[in-house]
Amino acid sequence: MTHDLFRYLPVDHDSGLGIPYEPKDGSRGVMQYFDLKKNLDLIPAVRELRNRPELQNFISELNKASSVFRTLRCEARCTCNPSNANAWQTHWHVTFAFEKLAQNRAVNYDALNAILESSVRRGQKGHNIAFDIRKIQTSYRDHGVTLWSEDVEVYGMGTTEALSETEFIYGLRLLRNFFYAESKKWFGEIFKGRETTIS
Repeated sequence: MTHDLFRYLPVDHDSGLGIPYEPKDGSRGVMQYFDLKKNLDLIPAVRELRNRPELQNFISELNKASSVFRTLRCEARCTCNPSNANAWQTHWHVTFAFEKLAQNRAVNYDALNAILESSVRRGQKGHNIAFDIRKIQTSYRDHGVTLWSEDVEVYGMGTTEALSETEFIYGLRLLRNFFYAESKKWFGEIFKGRETTIS
């Protein structure tokens, strides 16, 4: 199975993502919105993160008080063998935004992605990982404005299930370290302007 290290998917204008969102019927896969920026202790309550300490650590890093980012939603981690050959993949996606509302503009995500790609390429070291990136038009309902957020999907690939999971965790660690470094670099920004959500 081949996958470019980075793929930039078409911009999503139609997802209807609005933050915060109302709880829906869990059987349809749409769950309650948790404002983890305000309360990291809610992380274990997020169904998609249960029994996944590596995902919980990642989500905690993006939502801690010193982070200039916040998470908006995520999916459950999945490991599969789509071709029934020695081509396993483990993947997971998370939607994130800048903590300060005014920063959620397409140009800021473009700049961030250029730094992210450069950082990951330096740290890849022959690992079989990949990332899909997609900007999402997002309604920030507390403020009555439509700006942007971004999906990042992390892939780990290998000839066995265990190897794909090991590669995935390595890719997730690279991504977490990137967000940590960016938050450290831009820490002063979290004291400026309005938060992305205020509810």
